[in-house]
Parts: sequence; C-alpha cells; structure tokens
Amino acid sequence: MIISNRDKMIHQPSNPIILRDVINKVVHDPEYKSLSQVPLFSFHQIGLTILAYVLVLLGVFLAYSGVTLWIVYPIMIFGFYTAFTPLHDASKKCFRDNGSINYYQ
Repeated sequence: MIISNRDKMIHQPSNPIILRDVINKVVHDPEYKSLSQVPLFSFHQIGLTILAYVLVLLGVFLAYSGVTLWIVYPIMIFGFYTAFTPLHDASKKCFRDNGSINYYQ
C-alpha cells in the first residue's frame, strides 16, 4: 500500500545512467583520492585495540583477585565491545584486497 508520492519515489527502480553519472562525478572529484586512501597505520584503531586488551586483562585479573562478577563482567563486556570495531575493520580490509571474496560479501 503506497500512501504518498514520497513512497512512490522510493519504490521506483533507479536509472542506471544517472547512477553512473553520479559515481563518475564522485570518483573524479579532486578530494576523492585523499578521502579514500587508507593509512598504513591507523593510530586510533591501534589505541582502541590496546585499550580493549587492557580492559579484558584487567577483568581477568579482577576476577582472579576475588572481585564480584557484577563489576568484572561490565568491564570485560566493554573491552570486547571496544575490540569489535578495529578488529572488524581489519578483517574487512583483508578481504577487500581479494576481488573474488568481495563479490560474495
């Protein structure tokens, strides 16, 4: 059920010629190259990974020290959650170099 003109526009198929024009404009923009380059070392990602490992190791240390799990679990959950982002990005970069794997992602 379509309620308004806005909904009709969302459900219509896109024109591939217009999409190609937009992509060409973006790729040929002078700032595109500087924005799309991936640095060799991403220090904020390295810092997040180190922080994540420190939090998990702190949680293990606190658990063996006899601290209640109501304190240990939130620290370790935050550590694992913090580790997810940089490690997930790293795995995507590894797969991105292989075109056949990217095709199935």
